[in-house]
Amino acid sequence: MTFLNLERKTNMYKDKRYMVLTNLIKSIRVDNNLTQVELAEKIRKAQSYISKYESGQRKLDIFEIKDICNSLDMSLVEFVQKFDEELANYEK
Repeated sequence: MTFLNLERKTNMYKDKRYMVLTNLIKSIRVDNNLTQVELAEKIRKAQSYISKYESGQRKLDIFEIKDICNSLDMSLVEFVQKFDEELANYEK
C-alpha cells in the first residue's frame, strides 16, 4: 500500500492523523482497482462524497468508515490495525 500525494495533502488538515486516515482509505480503494464512482455505488453515495473526504473537505464518522470498509471487503478491526501501522510509520 502506498501513500498518494501525502505531502500535498498535509496542508489540508489541522490534524495530521486525519490525513493519514483518508489517505489510507484512498490507497485501499486504489489497491482494489476501484474508482471513486465504483466505491460510491457500493456504499450508495454520490461520487462527490468520496471525492470530498479523500480531499479533506469532509470528515467521516465511524459508521461511514465501517460502510467503506465493508465495501472494500475489510473488517473495521483490520482497517484500524492498518491505520495504526500507517500512523506509526508517518510519525517516525
